[in-house]
Amino acid sequence: MDERLKRAAEIGNIDALYSFIHNDANVFKHINKMEFRDRKLHVVVVIGNTNFAMEMMNLKPSFARKLNPDSFSPIHLAFIGGKPKMVIGFISIDENIVDKKNQPQVLFPFFLD
Repeated sequence: MDERLKRAAEIGNIDALYSFIHNDANVFKHINKMEFRDRKLHVVVVIGNTNFAMEMMNLKPSFARKLNPDSFSPIHLAFIGGKPKMVIGFISIDENIVDKKNQPQVLFPFFLD
């Protein structure tokens, strides 16, 4: 099932995500236990599936605080990858997701244009 969920994330298939949840109510618990390299929200962010990423964020907001092996959270990857809609979407779900005292002063003006 892990490979099928990864494929669903890659193509942004939200229906498949809900199918996995329907078949295994603990699917997010299993994902949460995975090693850094397997973090699904990170994969979705890098690929750029904003709708799928936002759906996962809505269902399991704690995923947005998980770090990859390079110590990047999904919002960092979205910012670095030039995905402002995803960054704004993450912040709209959890405005405390960004540790403002450790962020560069220029981060937010970039999105105000």
